Amino acid sequence: MNEKKIKQNESSAKNKLLDLLSFNAMNQKGNVILYIIIAFAIIAILPPIFISIFPPAKYIFAIIIVFTIWGTVRMFLGDGALTWIISAVLIYLIVIQHLMLASSIFTLQMVLMLGVTSVIVWGIARTIGG
Repeated sequence: MNEKKIKQNESSAKNKLLDLLSFNAMNQKGNVILYIIIAFAIIAILPPIFISIFPPAKYIFAIIIVFTIWGTVRMFLGDGALTWIISAVLIYLIVIQHLMLASSIFTLQMVLMLGVTSVIVWGIARTIGG
């Protein structure tokens, strides 16, 4: 009797796993979030890969992030010495020390800010959901 229950539990767990991994699982509740997280992870991995393949991209990302930091600090504090000091510290810590992480986070921020999230969800639904 116990062996039958164990086999039934194993087969039901196997079926649930197959349902999660199947292409029709896109329409079931909760699985869309899994695909969104996977898509964001892939997007976050792309900048370091791109920088590794094309080294001048490091400077492009650095310049863009420097101007973003400076513009944000200037917007909050205005023009002045404090703006330059805080910007310099943030630029050193974020751009010089942790450029790969900063480029990934910046890319995710830009994707979310530009509203491409809806396009990603739509594309995944069309591709996987049929």
